[in-house]
Amino acid sequence: MKSTMMKNNMTSGPGLHFILDEKSEETIVYCSGQITTRSAQWFEQEIRSRVIPVSRGKGATVTSRIMLDFAEVFHIDSAGMASLFALWRAGQQKCCDIEIHNFGVRPGALTQWVRRIAGRIQSALWARRMTESLKAQ
Repeated sequence: MKSTMMKNNMTSGPGLHFILDEKSEETIVYCSGQITTRSAQWFEQEIRSRVIPVSRGKGATVTSRIMLDFAEVFHIDSAGMASLFALWRAGQQKCCDIEIHNFGVRPGALTQWVRRIAGRIQSALWARRMTESLKAQ
């Protein structure tokens, strides 16, 4: 991951850094830090402008696969998840596969996110039940 060539492709933003390992038809993005409200929009714009192909001309080799390596990402909030979904959608529109690798490698990272979302859903359902029971009375 830390070859001399890749060090030249290191980019830093608010709370997040990434290194691009670009090959003819594939790019690996090694991410480090957190993808939160502070960094999500910046991350999305950087990947869109630097990695996702603009067009697919005849005979031109362009990136057809982007691998996002999250082994060193320790936090992703809802804005980060929305950004990842937007990147995936943008890649699909350009016939470019976007894959996430090592998501939740850190113990508890994915579990925390799932618990938080499940808690929000449970709270919303409980509030709905309470509202319905009050209306029934």
